Amino acid sequence: MKSFFKYCTFTAIVLLAACTQRSADPLSGDELRSNLVGQSFKYSGRDRGSYLYWGTIDIQEDGTLNFLSPASPIQRGSWRIVGDDVCITLEIVESGKEKCVAVYRVGEDNFETSDGYTLRPL
Repeated sequence: MKSFFKYCTFTAIVLLAACTQRSADPLSGDELRSNLVGQSFKYSGRDRGSYLYWGTIDIQEDGTLNFLSPASPIQRGSWRIVGDDVCITLEIVESGKEKCVAVYRVGEDNFETSDGYTLRPL
């Protein structure tokens, strides 16, 4: 009976891990539009592995976005889709330089950026 329980536990862990792995391919430009635009997300991630960042980001249909972090006042910026990347420009972050990232699906509703940030719908 113990080995059966161990087998079931191991199987459940493997299945859970498989369900939460990110997709092998990044979202296409059309998938980015349909999954991100007009949505609000909680984001979290580490910058160069040292400082944990988190907050919310609202991606508006008109190409603007609102970026809120406990460490700074609300920031407004812009976004655009270039090929299969989403590119974001914020005045304070990255000194106003545009930053482009690929986005991967993780599970059914969550996403991960190529620079290591996780996006969860609000």
